[in-house]
Amino acid sequence: MRIAVGGIEHESSSFIVRPTPLESFGPHSRTADQFDSLGEANNIIDGLVKGVRDAGAELIPLYYGYSHSGGLCTPETFNTLKARLLSPLRAALPVDGVLLSLHGAFSAQGIDDADGAILEAVRQEVGPEIPIISVHDLHCNLTSTMVQNANAMIVERTYPHTDMAERALEAAALMVRALKGEVWPTMAIRPLPLFWAAAHMISAQWPMKDAVDELNNVLKHPGVLTASIGVGYQWADSPIVGASTIVVPTTIPSLPRSWRINTPAGFGSAKTFGSGSP
Repeated sequence: MRIAVGGIEHESSSFIVRPTPLESFGPHSRTADQFDSLGEANNIIDGLVKGVRDAGAELIPLYYGYSHSGGLCTPETFNTLKARLLSPLRAALPVDGVLLSLHGAFSAQGIDDADGAILEAVRQEVGPEIPIISVHDLHCNLTSTMVQNANAMIVERTYPHTDMAERALEAAALMVRALKGEVWPTMAIRPLPLFWAAAHMISAQWPMKDAVDELNNVLKHPGVLTASIGVGYQWADSPIVGASTIVVPTTIPSLPRSWRINTPAGFGSAKTFGSGSP
């Protein structure tokens, strides 16, 4: 099994005037020849690398770009980052699967859904038959473009974030099962009419804990491969901003209503998730 691993992570706010420069992706980024140092830290890219190695699969390192939160990237920066990811992938083809670390709130000037654009570009390179699984920050905006180009998306379940490597290992294990022919992941997404404040996203406290508990109930069903809640990233003036739930079942046509991640009572009210601001 030849599994490619890479990613681009940036949390982009349109309310910050200064663009995030390409240089900001330098200190924490890794080129393909630097992946040997990955695999032990509690983050998504290290978890993906560790998961592939532990499975005994061949790791095909791509590029991992990371910058701290900031303003939108320029189109030139976005295109450079995309090229850094795609160039080693193109050179390594064919691969059997692709695992990606994508924040889910990456935007560039003129590109609201930069994560979706990355997934779409990777899909164009590998073709329709190669599984692509991506892992995202809890504060992600999940879009139709992302769903159309990935076979499965897995989102962190904790805030403050503590389960980054755990979710990545889950993604790697799902990829291995897919490549062995045991399962073939696909997704059902449900946008939620929610736009809530960070103070109410703490996963150990109500009301977010209720949502995580409901998610865990869905995960107990034997026909569910994985499921996630993306709470959205509200620090961006963009039409794609919002919360969503995703279920990855063994088969979409048989997806029963009981597998939906239902929002507990009061989730849509300003009293439950409001920040107190007008």
